Amino acid sequence: MARRNFNPRFDTVRPAGIAYCENPHDVSECLNFVRRFGLPVTPRCGGHSYTGASLVPGLVIDVSPMSAIRADAPSETATIGAGARLIDVYDKLSAADVSIPAGSCPTVGISGLTLGGGIGVVSRAHGVLSDNLRAIELVTADGRKLTCDAKNNSDLFWACRGGGGATFGVVTSFTFATHPTSEIVVFFLNWPWSAARSAIDAWQHSREPEYAASQIFTRPMDGTAIDTILAAVQRRGGLSGGGQGGIALDALGGAVNRVAPDATALVHRNGLFNAQITTTWTTDAPTDAIRAQQNWLRSLHAAMKPSASGQAYQNYADAGLTDWKQAYFGANYPRLLTVKNRYDPDRVFRIPQTVGTATK
Repeated sequence: MARRNFNPRFDTVRPAGIAYCENPHDVSECLNFVRRFGLPVTPRCGGHSYTGASLVPGLVIDVSPMSAIRADAPSETATIGAGARLIDVYDKLSAADVSIPAGSCPTVGISGLTLGGGIGVVSRAHGVLSDNLRAIELVTADGRKLTCDAKNNSDLFWACRGGGGATFGVVTSFTFATHPTSEIVVFFLNWPWSAARSAIDAWQHSREPEYAASQIFTRPMDGTAIDTILAAVQRRGGLSGGGQGGIALDALGGAVNRVAPDATALVHRNGLFNAQITTTWTTDAPTDAIRAQQNWLRSLHAAMKPSASGQAYQNYADAGLTDWKQAYFGANYPRLLTVKNRYDPDRVFRIPQTVGTATK
């Protein structure tokens, strides 16, 4: 069904309408409509938001028809429609022997990933995805179509590199710097459970931290923190409700941390790694089992706070965060708010945990 996103938790959200926009003019017309009637609105690309941000009871602006992908060899750039999915991006760019440093999930949309910063599998080598952004085409809340780059509407361009999606307007296309591709070897390493503690400890020290101090971790975990993770993962295995849960560690540092924290809206420039805690359950899981899994996640998150930095990656949105402004945006939040007030003073875009919304 058209209203279903990646996460079935939000299948009960029923938009009043879903507009499949084929060009910026369609987007502009949609925004004129929601302003006229005071409707909630949100854009949607891949529909992977952890908090269901790409569904609202009002109008969903679905940008998936705008999915063209074009590499330009002379300029070493690629222009990608806002509705493209990563699997198609990689496929089309690989034909030109280039790529961009995006993520690993094939059905994630290019828009949300980029606008929230874009931590990816080769970020240490080439920076986050938004560090490679050269220009965007965007429709503002009042229906204007703007080109944003380092020289044109540069404040909005700055904000769209880590300030989050569904905040300043609806992006219709992105232009990225590309990188030559070469042979890639994909491999997996496995250890017995008895070696899990030493494997995690060795992994985190195999990266070169640029600062010794999400959860985003800016310093290596000690043995106590590692034991906390292992004990939590073992407890998760005993919970009912099906699915799976655990913690994934994404390496940061390298090119990510060579960018100043105020150079773009993505403030997280001193991280050693990002920890993503997840848990899933089957659609027929009983309420008490779901609650137990959610409590498990919150318990592990709380237990890791003494070791973590207090920062959190905005693309892994967490509805349970009360200090999300600081966690997602840190010292960049006041500047982001200035941009929000300029381009969306009436708060047309007002989903929770976006710049300019209330604390909750």
